[in-house]
Amino acid sequence: MSDLYLNREGAEGVVKSLEKQIEDLGRVAEAINKLITADLPEYWRGNSANSVQETYAEQYSSFLKNQVPETVTNLKVKMMGDIKRLIEADDR
Repeated sequence: MSDLYLNREGAEGVVKSLEKQIEDLGRVAEAINKLITADLPEYWRGNSANSVQETYAEQYSSFLKNQVPETVTNLKVKMMGDIKRLIEADDR
């Protein structure tokens, strides 16, 4: 059995940092999306460029814009739930 320790302020600070990183991740995903879909065609055209854009659309776009933020958000929710349960147990 492991020792239980919770520094509430520190743990909640980590969760708040995760929230900011999720927001930052959304901005990064949008910037990457703009680079591939709007900027790249200005400088690179043809079959190879089309292939890059198709690969991005099929494999990376959803991953960057949906899966990664969703996964990190789920982790944040789990952490907050665990912190809340520990605080409630400690208050008893």
